[in-house]
Amino acid sequence: MGSRIDDIESEVSQKRRRVKDEVTGLRARAENDVTSVQAEAQARVDKIVGEAKDALHDAGEKVELEDRMRNHPYPMLAAGVGAGALLGFVTGGGSDARHEEHKGEGGDSPGLLSSLLGPIASTAGEKLRTEIQGIVRDRVGEFVESVKSDNARGTAGADIQV
Repeated sequence: MGSRIDDIESEVSQKRRRVKDEVTGLRARAENDVTSVQAEAQARVDKIVGEAKDALHDAGEKVELEDRMRNHPYPMLAAGVGAGALLGFVTGGGSDARHEEHKGEGGDSPGLLSSLLGPIASTAGEKLRTEIQGIVRDRVGEFVESVKSDNARGTAGADIQV
């Protein structure tokens, strides 16, 4: 009867090793899959961000922003504030509000999809926000300089239409 118990223990031990090996293999495959999905998603995000930057640059050239700002400063200021508010809402305003909201629902960690795509979306939003902030900062600086030079010449407000 002792050898029967030893045989059963040996069989259980072998099955445990097989299961452990299979789990280790599955874990490795899952990690590889996650890494490749993250890399592919990051590449796509980088491509989209690049295309968005190009489109934004092209649109800025076509709009002739400086002339509009000179001729209609108040509506342009309102549009800038609205665009900034929209960008802040879309990107989370620089805070980790979405994570805090998730914690408030009782979850300690985001799901698998959120943990995979969250950092990528955050990176894309941050890149896009930085690019737009730079463009807006440059355009506002140019506008302020043009208003200062108009003030120095004494022509300020002469061509402003509200």
